[in-house]
Amino acid sequence: MKCIDKYSLTSNGSCIPCTDSRCLQCPNSPSTCTLCSSGYGVTLTATCAVCNVTNCINCSPNFNICTECLIGYGVSNGQCFACNSCLNCSINYFPCYQCIDGYSLLSNGSCAACSNPNCLQCPDNVSNCQKCSVGYGVFNRTC
Repeated sequence: MKCIDKYSLTSNGSCIPCTDSRCLQCPNSPSTCTLCSSGYGVTLTATCAVCNVTNCINCSPNFNICTECLIGYGVSNGQCFACNSCLNCSINYFPCYQCIDGYSLLSNGSCAACSNPNCLQCPDNVSNCQKCSVGYGVFNRTC
């Protein structure tokens, strides 16, 4: 038998809640956490502690080393760094999966500025504008 998340299996086969409310998994003992909620990591004493890395949402198994960052940040050496011109990037903050407005996602996974300074969206090609700044309209793929 196995218990659902946030519960531990007792010797008599029943499920009881994990002692730490931030604990997602405590399969062997209610006071021994093996996986914590988002934004927390497992300490050396098997409890949950806030991740000590700025912009980090998952730091298991060590709360001083980040394994997943907020959108707009990527992980490098356990720390979170802003994705340059990138809205969503992978571990090691490259490649980029989606660029911020005013940038185009290149085939190599990097972002390049739209060729027209009034262009807000050129997702597939720097010279192919799809949306312009207020006061400008798209005509022949430019502003």
